[in-house]
Amino acid sequence: MLAEGRDPMIEKLAFARKQQREGRTVGDGMSEFIEAQKPAWRASTITANESLARTMNLAEGGIGSRPLATLTAAEVVSWRQPIRTRTPQRGRKMRMLLAQSIERAEALGQRDASLKNLASWSVLRHALPAASKVRPVEHPRFVAGDEVTIFWTALAEHSGAGAGALRLIVVTGVRHSEATCAEWSEFALDGAEPLWAIAAARTKQCGAPVGPLSPAAVTVLRRMQAVARGPFVCSGIRARSPIPPTTMAAPWKRMGGDWAARVTPHDLRASRRSW
Repeated sequence: MLAEGRDPMIEKLAFARKQQREGRTVGDGMSEFIEAQKPAWRASTITANESLARTMNLAEGGIGSRPLATLTAAEVVSWRQPIRTRTPQRGRKMRMLLAQSIERAEALGQRDASLKNLASWSVLRHALPAASKVRPVEHPRFVAGDEVTIFWTALAEHSGAGAGALRLIVVTGVRHSEATCAEWSEFALDGAEPLWAIAAARTKQCGAPVGPLSPAAVTVLRRMQAVARGPFVCSGIRARSPIPPTTMAAPWKRMGGDWAARVTPHDLRASRRSW
């Protein structure tokens, strides 16, 4: 080896790095990417991406167990094709997570940077249809003011944290996660101008919006405050935990009719922004 002008120590280090690259799976790369992004992501974003990674690792024919360094285009396409047909929008998010994980691996020398990023849309668009063509995105429907009044009247007959979260969305127009994870420390209900300062980590833009509260919103919050059991406005079974999504879904079913089929919490938010 020395006679050939090759350094045995460098050769040994290169071989060790090659073995390490080949031993790292796609699932390892995704987990490491998510862990690296946690300081910059909201809790809901972390949870969503961890859920996508688990699906990609555990699903039949999942790509998570494939070697990251030698992943081929044929493997990516064969994995993506059925998901693209069943759940195109969720599949698009999986592809984006995979593409970002591959980019990180290339930057850290865990995959040959001269290879194309096989999960990028610039590569896959020649082999797969766009998600919007498979199943168009359905935007939140507009709920007319008189329909919201009927919904509000029907909701008045129900109590509990789930019904309270729905009322909070109606009177404030906040997002689902902003209502269910709201904490009492964010509110200033006393004084001439009651305010709600939503924690920056829970907003979509990761800002720290401060908004005034209407008299109707203050009334809803005062009623919820009277039965508060912990730091969260909408407490779950455990006082120090917020309610899960299923708790907000329960009032829809108890209200009867076709409310659950026709209206979603995000529809209520979208309608308020249009009034």
